[in-house]
Amino acid sequence: MQKDGSDSRDGRELMEKESCAPLMLRLAWHDAATYRADGGKSDDSDKSTGEWPRCGGVNGSITFAPELDLPCNKGLTLALSLLYELQEKNDLVSVADVIQMAGQVAVEFSGGPKIAMRWGRSTTGVKYLCSDSDRGNPPFASSLSAPEHLRQIFGLMGLSDQEIVVLMGAHTLGRARPSRSGEGAAATCYTRDGPGRCKGGSSWTQEWLKFDNSYFKNLLLTPPADSQLLRLSTDSALAEDPVFREWVEKYAEDQELFFSDYARTHRKMSELGAKFEPQEGIEVDLEEG
Repeated sequence: MQKDGSDSRDGRELMEKESCAPLMLRLAWHDAATYRADGGKSDDSDKSTGEWPRCGGVNGSITFAPELDLPCNKGLTLALSLLYELQEKNDLVSVADVIQMAGQVAVEFSGGPKIAMRWGRSTTGVKYLCSDSDRGNPPFASSLSAPEHLRQIFGLMGLSDQEIVVLMGAHTLGRARPSRSGEGAAATCYTRDGPGRCKGGSSWTQEWLKFDNSYFKNLLLTPPADSQLLRLSTDSALAEDPVFREWVEKYAEDQELFFSDYARTHRKMSELGAKFEPQEGIEVDLEEG
């Protein structure tokens, strides 16, 4: 990354112009979410050796089809087109790093915690690695119960119950759309007029461009107090499962705790499956300069 902080400034300018912070955070998460803690050994053994980049994770593979074409990645073509604007300005930075930088800046730009990150991620040039559909499951309930589904999907990445809850708290940002996930409404009173290029959809919170703990506060309202807000079965699972709920209550009560835990877990997410050059990574404060 640039030591003068230009990467961060470019990202903030883009998010100010396009109101795209939620989209960039989603892109960063989805590049990471193909990671398998077992090294991918549960997949096709001909393609999964457990070594980088076949273990999945943060390697920039989301820029390739067929991974980008998975149903759960609908809408991310726009994110990548915006990302390339950043990449062109910072062409010495890897694509994998730029994706995660955009996710980091998205959280901080939206009022969330400052996230200490490492840089120097390598970008894969192999297109087929994460083409298996089971690596692209979104956090929407399948034939399993919603809590089981969450534990299965996040567990494959080696994440704990507490880490599941804190990462789900990022739903304080953004919207779901019927045309992408099949969830939500075409528009609500909170999303109908934008801002951003793509208006509409259903948000989890009233101020869906603000990173705070309102997602957790809303989950504790039973029944939901606002019919215009989205609540999926996997959201409800956080309030209904006793282990998940313990963390929901803590984060609804204490935003500082949420921010602290989120910053730590976001960093972990941003390093899932990554290969750093140098091996220890590069520590740069993007605000310096």
